[in-house]
Amino acid sequence: MQFFKNLFGKKEVPEPTVTIEGAGSLDWDADSKYWIGTLSGTTISVAYDGLAKPKEDLAQFVTQTLKQPDFLENAVSRIKSVARAQYPENRHPEIEELQPKDVVFQNPNFILIQFFSPEDHEPFWFGEIHGSEIYVGCDT
Repeated sequence: MQFFKNLFGKKEVPEPTVTIEGAGSLDWDADSKYWIGTLSGTTISVAYDGLAKPKEDLAQFVTQTLKQPDFLENAVSRIKSVARAQYPENRHPEIEELQPKDVVFQNPNFILIQFFSPEDHEPFWFGEIHGSEIYVGCDT
């Protein structure tokens, strides 16, 4: 029943700016349908789920995640490790050069980290963190 309510229910107008502890002030971006901010030079995005502000459980997940010491460095290291195991050795130098461009909090226990190569446009890499599982992909 909740699925249909979310699918067909009236969506609230997003707040233009929200503040989430650990992430700071995030501004609504109508094109991407995320609240977006910057933390230590990396874009932080929080998904819209039809409410004026992010759901409380998502906001708490963002706060808890970003308060972890070295969260991003550890996540990137784990993603690169999975990528090296998944892709041939000739791609390893490219994998090592990847830098995170956007950390997208989709819902509790689902973080999408987007990367670009040093050319800042291609190829596009991503890592999905679902709890303790990591999935890596590359769109060339």
